[in-house]
Amino acid sequence: MYEFSFPEIAKYSASEIHDNILYLEETLNNEPQNQSIIQYIKSGVNVTINLNAISSDEINLNDIQRLINNSEQLQLPLNLYVSGGSSFGGSDESKIDMLFDEKTLKHLSTLDDFLQSKNQQPLRFLEDSSHPENAWTFEEVKKANASVDMVVNSIKKNNLSPYEAAAFIHRVVTGTFKYNDDFETPINARSLIGIMSTDKIVCVGYARFTKSVCDKLNMDGLECDTFISTLTSTGFESEIYAELNISPSGTCHMQNLFKIRDEKYKIKGVYASDSCWDSKTEYFPAGKGYSSFMFPVTDLTSYSGIIFTQPKDGLDALLQVCNVGTKSYASDDIPVIKDNMEKSKVIPMEKLKACLTNLYGKIYKNADNEEIDKRVERAIEVSKIVSRSIFNETATNAIAVESFRELYTTELDFDDSIEPNEPTNG
Repeated sequence: MYEFSFPEIAKYSASEIHDNILYLEETLNNEPQNQSIIQYIKSGVNVTINLNAISSDEINLNDIQRLINNSEQLQLPLNLYVSGGSSFGGSDESKIDMLFDEKTLKHLSTLDDFLQSKNQQPLRFLEDSSHPENAWTFEEVKKANASVDMVVNSIKKNNLSPYEAAAFIHRVVTGTFKYNDDFETPINARSLIGIMSTDKIVCVGYARFTKSVCDKLNMDGLECDTFISTLTSTGFESEIYAELNISPSGTCHMQNLFKIRDEKYKIKGVYASDSCWDSKTEYFPAGKGYSSFMFPVTDLTSYSGIIFTQPKDGLDALLQVCNVGTKSYASDDIPVIKDNMEKSKVIPMEKLKACLTNLYGKIYKNADNEEIDKRVERAIEVSKIVSRSIFNETATNAIAVESFRELYTTELDFDDSIEPNEPTNG
């Protein structure tokens, strides 16, 4: 981090700020690999407001005015950044995703208006301190938060149960986003703000959007985490795996882990979920259903042609590969899959169908019961088709089990050469 920290810098004089800029420049020794950083340091008075350390209501506009005066005296622009966010449901991860409550957004809006009234650079939001050029604008941040709020408000308005809420989030995510990586600016496909500001998204973006909605929803009986694994191809050919670039050398992948307690459907336990693999494609423009929605954790070892491993060591390296950040996690903070296996029971097909029937009835308010039933059956049938390309026969989730049972039944009927009414000899 090569920015000054607010509010400490507000105590500095212009000469002290100038001396600190020179010190930072000299510390980097003018080495060639540091030239971009040196140029950034010299480009202005770069100040970060870290909302993990202070709250937005601690931002004093008199201190900001003092910074403006010092910057003008140094003939350097003031570049004011915000990092972190608000905490929802006790989750500090929501700060990483730059989720903001209404009060904080209002305070930040006041600050942004103040800066622009003084002809200063507008407020910017920083997720990746090593690339300040990728900082988000306030409009992009507000747009992303508004999108999350829209989903949250729909869940509350329709009075959905925890299981229905999770199914609704899955449907929104899989029907909205289409997998599309950004190799030049990876954060665009991997952060909440990025996926809402571009047409880019990969597994990290799907998982973080899902968790962002759950964090802001803060519903009793529904908790959501993200977890990282390594997926290694055994040579099985699949459009889904090819799209994710899963190779024999291993690919970093992020998914969600739901902890749910739903009295309406009598569901209680821990489930894995992967909206990335169910997301829409050219052939499935409305999404690929619910084949990877809240399945037993044990099914993570039942992928077809894929070896699943969840490392406890080297997580920082995996996070950097996914461009999530470089925060250091203790091993105890990692959602360990094996510890949740016994809490992960199969959700029967009738409960999924009942959930979707109730959910679709609220989504499609003008549809009659016959149309709702058709939509549910269509979603289940698509899910079964997709499931056979993701799971093998050892999977226990209801969709995979029924899909393989129907596959073998269909093959048996097809191979039977005797027609039902055909006469036989003897």
